[in-house]
Amino acid sequence: MKKLTYLFLLFVAAFSNSCEDDEGMATLDFSALDAVVAEATAEADIDKEGENGGDIIVGSTQILLDAIERFSAYKETAVNQGTVNSAVNLLTIALDTYRNSVVVIDNVSLVQSINAAQTLLDSAGPEGTEIGDVIVGSKAIFQAAINAAQVVADNPNSSQAEIDGAETDLNEATAIFEASIVADTDFSALNDAIASAQELVDNAVEGTENGQYAVGSKAVLQAAIDVARVVANNAAAQQLQVDQALADLNAAVAVFEAGKVVPPSFLTFEGDDYIKVNGFKAVTGGGPRTCEAWVKTESSENNIIIMSWGENSSAQKWDIRLHNGNRALRVEYNGGGVVGTTPLNDGEWHHIAIVVPADGVPLTSVLLYVDGQPEATTSASGSNPINTSSLNDFEIGRSAAQPDRYWIGGLTDIRVWDRARSASEIAADYDSRLNGDEAGLIGYWKLDEGTGTTVNDASVNGNPGTLGGDIGEMARPVWTEIDPGFPFDE
Repeated sequence: MKKLTYLFLLFVAAFSNSCEDDEGMATLDFSALDAVVAEATAEADIDKEGENGGDIIVGSTQILLDAIERFSAYKETAVNQGTVNSAVNLLTIALDTYRNSVVVIDNVSLVQSINAAQTLLDSAGPEGTEIGDVIVGSKAIFQAAINAAQVVADNPNSSQAEIDGAETDLNEATAIFEASIVADTDFSALNDAIASAQELVDNAVEGTENGQYAVGSKAVLQAAIDVARVVANNAAAQQLQVDQALADLNAAVAVFEAGKVVPPSFLTFEGDDYIKVNGFKAVTGGGPRTCEAWVKTESSENNIIIMSWGENSSAQKWDIRLHNGNRALRVEYNGGGVVGTTPLNDGEWHHIAIVVPADGVPLTSVLLYVDGQPEATTSASGSNPINTSSLNDFEIGRSAAQPDRYWIGGLTDIRVWDRARSASEIAADYDSRLNGDEAGLIGYWKLDEGTGTTVNDASVNGNPGTLGGDIGEMARPVWTEIDPGFPFDE
């Protein structure tokens, strides 16, 4: 279609140039123009258009009709014979172009695919269960697919879309047939999975104590192992069957493991691990906020981070950590910091809270709380308004803006609110687990899953955190069973 339109524009341009010839005001001869107009009008027929071989390309008729209308008008506007003659020539070219705009069906690729498929079928081994055989019944199915493609290739009225579709179907049938050839099956992965699952069942204890498995779950997994073993002991099993048996057994093991009684737990951070909540930017700009956590550490290392987001630019960072001097609670934003008075590295669990009381306030307005009570500050600086960046995602146990700074110790019950909580609100529930649907609670990670590499967000936003973040296994904090002094009755 684009080619036809382009040719038509060339015709118009050439015709316009012919108007520069001035042959005076002699009587003009329109007989040749009338003839070609009549011929083109008789030829133009939209019913000739279609997608089958020999049809006129869809849209060609309208292009020809537009040319007829344009050049017919020169019987009224032509000023010399040269203009008329050019119109005759250009309309003749438009008519020839129309006649040649015929749909040509290309079935060469389909025919080649048919021939290749028939050769593959004819040269295939017998149907059976030996290596090199094909699955019983597969030859007839493949031949039917070849025959269906041949019908399309032989039909002169087949459209290009039908031909292309037939080739796609045949190629899929060819792939299935090739996969049906009995190969030397690899049982190694399945046998390894069976041995591992059997060892798991043999050593597992059912019950309700920590580390035990749900009552009745051993028999279920043993049944899955037995089914997998039947496939593994079948020398005639095909790879597809073996792979499916492996997938089924792995799924059964996963269900079994999910039924394990996990002890109440928290996460221990060892100074090189963290949690990243992908896509969660917490509170940005100068918005009011409340951040809470339960922390436990004996560390005297500098710059250990509880939670963080933002970037390391003036007033745009938001790091909550221990102060390097007195090991008390500190919040900083690049350009200032607010420091509490209570040392928190005594090896005991402590609740901390940081409150930005209103929108647009400076860092010096931030309020600190320890163990549910307002915390006196030893120093406060940062007169510029808080302007936390959205560049980096929220992180637990590491500075998002300065990623060489990590937490050392235990963490649990991380909360982020997009509003300023009052002193009475903090005192009322700092030592109780929340429901997760409290007003303004935009992130809530209890860190009590006890297993796995993901921590759930118990707030209505549901933003899970990834242990190890972008680093992976080497940066994952450790699940740790609760100890005396843990703040919640688990």
